[in-house]
Amino acid sequence: IFQGCTNLSSVTFGENVKTIPAYAFYGCSKLTGKLYIPENVSRIGYGAFGDCGGFDAIEVSDKNTTYQGKQNCLIETSTGTLILGCRNSTIPSIVTKIESNAFMNCYELISITIPESVTSIGSGVFDNCNSLECIKVDEKNQKYSSQDGILYNKAKTEFIHIPSALQGSVVIPARISSIPSEAFRNRDGLTSVTIGSGVTSIGSTAFNGCSGLTSIDIPNSVTSIESWAFGNCSGLTSIDIPNGMISVGYMAFYNCSGLTEIVIPDSVTSIGRSAFEDCSGLQSVTIGNGVTSIGSSAFEDCSGLQSVIFCDPNGWSYNGKKIDSAVLQNPTSAAKYLKAYNSFDWTKGTSNERRSK
Repeated sequence: IFQGCTNLSSVTFGENVKTIPAYAFYGCSKLTGKLYIPENVSRIGYGAFGDCGGFDAIEVSDKNTTYQGKQNCLIETSTGTLILGCRNSTIPSIVTKIESNAFMNCYELISITIPESVTSIGSGVFDNCNSLECIKVDEKNQKYSSQDGILYNKAKTEFIHIPSALQGSVVIPARISSIPSEAFRNRDGLTSVTIGSGVTSIGSTAFNGCSGLTSIDIPNSVTSIESWAFGNCSGLTSIDIPNGMISVGYMAFYNCSGLTEIVIPDSVTSIGRSAFEDCSGLQSVTIGNGVTSIGSSAFEDCSGLQSVIFCDPNGWSYNGKKIDSAVLQNPTSAAKYLKAYNSFDWTKGTSNERRSK
């Protein structure tokens, strides 16, 4: 009915209104203040207040038998479903289900505690809660758990939600097997991360834009870092690439201007295109024996690069042209050569030689 009315700032329901249709006020981004549901409203459709501006308070008439307002939450009485929360909400213990997008756009919500009673949480519940720092879960809850402010399933094998304004240090549980794409993207309040021993892959842009991140501990279990995973992490000063690593993807460490030294272990076989581009503070790189390809612009604009150690300087070529191994045996000349011909893909040995290995 009023979907997308971006200038609508308040709404009052008359005594004849019985139904608020699905998506009736969806996208009314300025709809804030106090929401009051009168006695006569007996049905509120899915997403009726989705993507609104975030209410200061929610109240329901004491005479309404379908819904109740409790602790600034709009709750469907018969099912215990939390339909809508606001920035000042406290989830009451009568809630068993949190509907999708229930707290969406509650920009000033800082922390929330999920009680023991909750058994189901929909999708996008905390989307665009840009001030949310911490989610806590009652230890007696049988479906969900929390650690360092992050919401997990009970077994801590799956991320449910990572708050937008997450602060400080995080230890990722050992039962997590992968860090999804964009998982921690732009969490600039994050200062350090210890990745659990069960993690095998770090998805694309997983930590992109975490400018406050100064240290990260990557275990040997991690075998791949995908594109942009640590891009724009300007606060990182050092990072240890584990011995089990096989590939470093496109722009994986783009614009990590604080990095000064990188040691790439023998287990890595390829360095992706633009993997360390714009790492202006990078001075020294060691490239392990196992590396057989370096993507174009892998070290583009690494203006401070002075030393490149090729553990195996033999058999390298760029654009089909062989490189004299004597050039690559000297770290200073290797750095100059790598920067001079950085716009080409570098390969080690012929394709037949690489297959025979």
